[in-house]
Amino acid sequence: MFARNAWYMAGWSRELDRKPLTRRLLGGSVALFRNAEGVAHALDAVCPHRGSDLGRGRVVDSTLECPGHGWRFSTDGRCECIPSQPGDLAIPRGAHTRSYSVREQQGLLWIWLGEHEQSRPQPPWHSFWEPAPRQRRSFGKPELIDAPFLHVVENAIDNSHLSFVHRQTLPGYPKRIPRQRILIDEDARGFTGDDDPESPWTAERVETAGTNSWLGILMGWLSRPQSEYHYRFELPGLVFHHQAYDNGTWDVILVNITPANESQTWVFPELVRTRAPHLLGEILQRFVTRRLTREDHRALTTMLACDPGGLENSVNVAADDATLAFRTLYARLAGEEGRKVPWQELPDKDPELATIDGEGPPRA
Repeated sequence: MFARNAWYMAGWSRELDRKPLTRRLLGGSVALFRNAEGVAHALDAVCPHRGSDLGRGRVVDSTLECPGHGWRFSTDGRCECIPSQPGDLAIPRGAHTRSYSVREQQGLLWIWLGEHEQSRPQPPWHSFWEPAPRQRRSFGKPELIDAPFLHVVENAIDNSHLSFVHRQTLPGYPKRIPRQRILIDEDARGFTGDDDPESPWTAERVETAGTNSWLGILMGWLSRPQSEYHYRFELPGLVFHHQAYDNGTWDVILVNITPANESQTWVFPELVRTRAPHLLGEILQRFVTRRLTREDHRALTTMLACDPGGLENSVNVAADDATLAFRTLYARLAGEEGRKVPWQELPDKDPELATIDGEGPPRA
């Protein structure tokens, strides 16, 4: 059901030290490890001998040693050593496991689990991931959520849930959502959205958001009022919210989302900011992030539409433009591989033309 020809986030660079790491990704188990030079690699974690988890083994001379019987696999997945037999005996042809391409950059580990590696694009790169003076980057703990990929991505990009799911942390947040301006990238691999300034509810949201919360007041003390906001989605599962403030500072809240299987999803939260880069700002931000994460987790894991496809016939409104754009682009990516996502297909209308001319993604 998942599109595979894309760079999915496999984890933070800091997670992969001297020990291998097993991670469930797109329905399979992947063993991540570093060779003797510190370069990250990935193999299918199932040992072809008796199915031991290679990610629970150890690295020996740049090979990954199986914890069950000591078979050693090179970075391309070939078995190079079987301790139970003399070295002059041939290694069976089937003694190999699949290797996957891994790219490590800007503190993130990206993995390509599909085919067509010759024509693959570059992994996501953004300037705010580069170190800079008076800029702080906070990494959240990877979370495995008992919710399908569809629901997790939609929750991350949906602004209309804030006043309900997060009413304890964000009391008084406006319920009405301005009409969204959504611009699809030319290569259809992402989109950018923001509030339409012509919408009658835009000014109301900017003026009232957070003013009824002690947390909002404290955050306002740490920086001047928000002057700009937009969000962005990039295939297959990267969501970020960019906020700029009158004093020239900014922050970017990122959520990297990768399917573990049909019913579980990995979430890698992150914050990059120049707003309040001091210790108090860090403490407050971590507190807020933990609260928001707990509230989202509770909402996602208690949804009754818990199957990977969600509802058979979901009802959509204007506030769902961003989530429908995500559905359209991801379904298109999967369709290029001959795969079909299980959620409801959208009406037969070109989403690129619909979004660029300001009409928004097609709605049922």
